[in-house]
Parts: sequence; structure tokens; C-alpha cells
Amino acid sequence: MFEANFYTDGFQKSRIRVRYKVYVDDVLEINRRASTTRGCWGPSCTHVRKLRKTDFKPWFPNGSGEQDVHQLRVELWRKGQLLDTYRKPIALRAIELEQIADSTGKTFQFLVNGEPVFAKGCNLVPLKMFPSEITILDWLKIVRDLQQANMNMVRIWAGGIYPPEEFYTACDTAGIMVWQDLMFANLVPAGIDYTFTNTSLGREYLDNSLREIDDLAERSDHHPSVVLWCGNNELDVAWRNWGWQQRYSIHDVDSSRVSQVQEKFFQVSIPNAFSDKPYTPTSPLSNWGNAEGLTKGDLHYWGVWHGDSAFSSFKNNVGRFVSEWGFQSYPDSALLSHYIDPKELFLGSPAVNRLQRSYKTDKPIWDAIERELGEEKPTTLGGFIDASQRVQAKAYRLATEAHIAAQPHCMGTLLWQLNDCWPGPSWSIIDYEGNPKPAFFEVQKVFTTTP
Repeated sequence: MFEANFYTDGFQKSRIRVRYKVYVDDVLEINRRASTTRGCWGPSCTHVRKLRKTDFKPWFPNGSGEQDVHQLRVELWRKGQLLDTYRKPIALRAIELEQIADSTGKTFQFLVNGEPVFAKGCNLVPLKMFPSEITILDWLKIVRDLQQANMNMVRIWAGGIYPPEEFYTACDTAGIMVWQDLMFANLVPAGIDYTFTNTSLGREYLDNSLREIDDLAERSDHHPSVVLWCGNNELDVAWRNWGWQQRYSIHDVDSSRVSQVQEKFFQVSIPNAFSDKPYTPTSPLSNWGNAEGLTKGDLHYWGVWHGDSAFSSFKNNVGRFVSEWGFQSYPDSALLSHYIDPKELFLGSPAVNRLQRSYKTDKPIWDAIERELGEEKPTTLGGFIDASQRVQAKAYRLATEAHIAAQPHCMGTLLWQLNDCWPGPSWSIIDYEGNPKPAFFEVQKVFTTTP
């Protein structure tokens, strides 16, 4: 059974009596009278009706079924006069994030219309450094890329920006499930009153945050593609495992206060805004580098890049849902020539070296070329770029194959990252100008054959 909820509200001195009619695909499904309560405001004037239909064709993700869309029309009548009409395409589906104990730990999988779905996808970063330069067409091209890569999920990273509604609509049509991070990539200010009382700075911060969330939910929550809201990116795992207390001298009472603020905000206050939608307070829920992290929650596995592990470690470090992992490569020199003087395009050039912004430098790429490809170090920039792309492609093939083969222990893989926001080396499989790298085609091939 699916439900369609709608309401009327407002303030008035006397009752207002209306009739509302609800049509789905031009078939009248609800024909009811409603009246407001005298002198009311807000929720007390809300009228909710369940739309009970058993013959709707449900919406499924890409590769699991069709993306059926229905046309909703709501008419508001008073004294035989049509006052207003509301139209919207709708698609119906049941979604659940299942996290239950099993023989190896705790599951982390999405059930769509009651069936488990293996998530094949990626993380999305801002499309450009300056959001004002991003067009609707740019967002729609991203959805096309997701579909062409045979993906069925995209995670909108918390360190970026919220997409426009057109992006969610395109994901509805393409069957792309959206894991939507909320844009909290930094800890909640610890100086606020963590009880969030009405007179505290905490109340102001919370109200501002909830207004942001309400605005997002109003324009995106009805989309069937939106399957998960996530409180933040890596804040919990960072606070617990990255040594911030020592680095920034946060100890004893101060440390406890930071923990209390984060827990109250992300595990109590924010979830209340998503009472009927899947929500997870943070990503990842588990930390890489220990056996327990592979048994429950979602996992950001960075042993290969940050930990200098061989590509074989992908197979030995499969979590329940691997929501981040990746390996870098450079874009083609033809692209670099659009942004760097061609005379500076040589191996070791300061202009090229400055493009590498990872603290790891290019070392993991050089090491992998020798270790994983069995080749000598390239002596030209063109040779290095080509080898970097080939070794990245191998990494992405091995990782996706390992995650898919580990079903049902692992029920999702989201590579980092699909796109790039500037013309330089990164973990992306599509460069800044929208050109797919070799890794894109390896992922496309593996995802095509997913059972």
C-alpha cells in the first residue's frame, strides 16, 4: 500500500469548507469534503487522506525494473467553483535501509519495494569550483553519465552543494538512487549550548540548519530517487579516530562537550526532520584499518591510496557497504594544454607539479605503475599520464569486482569519484571537461555484468 498525503492550512476566524478531488492518471481516486477548524493555525488545520491503490506500477532503480511515473492532479473546489489545480508527476516505491544483526555483524543494504538491491555507483563532487557557472544542462549530463556507466546510485557528498530539482527529476527518470548528504562537513560549533534551549546560540544554529533542511526536503523529498538522507561526511569517524583531540588540545570537559553537541545534533535533532525517511547520522559508520569495520555499517576504504596498500587489499577489505574508495589518475595532456602553457607540459614541470593537491603527492601512482603494471617508470609526461590512467582503471576494476563478488556480505560500492571540479589529477573517472577516462569503461563493463 502506498500513501499520498496532502493538507490545507492557514489562519482564519471562521471555518472554510472545501471539496478536494485527487486524480491519478486522470482516474478519480479521492473525492472528499474538508473544513478547517475555527481560529486555527498550522497543523491543527491539516487534512490527511491515504491513497489506497494496489494496481500502481512501482518505481525501480536502473537495472532492477522500470521507472514508472504517474500523473497526479489535485483539484480544490468551493461552492461548485474550481479554486485551484495542482499537478505533479509522481513515482511510487517503498524504500528501507536495512541494518539488522546477522552472523558476521550487521547488514547495511537498501530494500526497494521489499527487495534487496546492490548499489552500484559513485560519489559526486561539485561540478565546478564556482557554483554560479554550473548550468542545468551540466547537471543533466551528470545523470546521463551515471546511466551510461550502468550505475544505480549516486552519493551527493557533504562537502559540496545541493543539486537543483531538475537533477532529482532526471534521476527519477533514469532510475538513479540518490544518497543525499546534508551539507555538514565540519563539526557543529562546540561553543553552543548542546541542550539547544530556546534562548541559546544553539537554538539559533539549529533553527537555521532545520530551515535549510526543510527547504531541501520541500523540493526533493517527494522524488522516488531520493532513498537516503545522511547527516554529515566523516565527522564521527574523524573525531573518534583521527587524533583531533591531541592535535587541537581538546581534552576532558571540552572533549566531552564536543561529543555531546555532535550526538545531540546529528542523532536527535536532525533525525526528527526525517521521521519517515531512511536516515543515517554520518558516513562512514565504520572505520577502515580494523577487522570490526568490515562487519557493520558503511565503510570508506582508503587503504590503497592513503595507506599505500597494494590493489589486492581491495579484496581483503570488503565492508558491508563500501561508500568511498578510489585511486588517482591524471587527465589527458590535451586537456591540460587548455589551462597550462604547452611549453610547460613536461615531466617535472612546476606548472604540472602544482596540480597535485594530495598530501601523498604522485608517489602512490608511481609505485602502482611499477607494482601493479609491472612496468618501468615512464620518462615522459605523456607516458606517465597514460600509465596513471591504466593503473587507475585496474584499481577500479579489481575493487568493483571484489565488492560485487562479496554479496550478500557487501551490498553496495560507491567509488570516489565520478567527476572533477578542476583540470588536474584526482580520483575521478570523468575529467573536468566531461571526457571519460579508461577507468570509466572498466566500471561500466563490470557494472553491466553485475548479477
